[in-house]
Amino acid sequence: MSVKFQLGGTVFYLQNPDLANAPERRRMQVIRQGASGWYFVYDKGHNTVIWTLRWSNLRESEKVALDDFFLSTVQGALNIFSFTDWRGNLKQVQFLQSSIEFTEVADARVGAATTFSSGGVDYPTTTREKGVWATEIKLRII
Repeated sequence: MSVKFQLGGTVFYLQNPDLANAPERRRMQVIRQGASGWYFVYDKGHNTVIWTLRWSNLRESEKVALDDFFLSTVQGALNIFSFTDWRGNLKQVQFLQSSIEFTEVADARVGAATTFSSGGVDYPTTTREKGVWATEIKLRII
């Protein structure tokens, strides 16, 4: 199963995230200190739900697709879009960040590819691949 991102006719699928934290509820408030030293609270009067998703094994093509969807299609946090999770739950969400940071994973191991035999014993080996990326996104569930 994979996750699905969609806005209008633009759809793309991405492997399941490594870790999806339980959605976190936050009160929408802005707190500022005035010149007099007093604190002022602007309370928007509702809670919001934030979901953090992490990937540690994105291929170059998946990285490019996610970055392009974020920058060009939904334009950062500007537009609300559809997100279908790995269980098939459809949610309306919004990015909660102005950019997506990607970190190249050095010397990533990518699955069992072959086996070799030594002394009558088969040993699985893994392929090593460059261009494997890690990232984290935060989504606000609408």
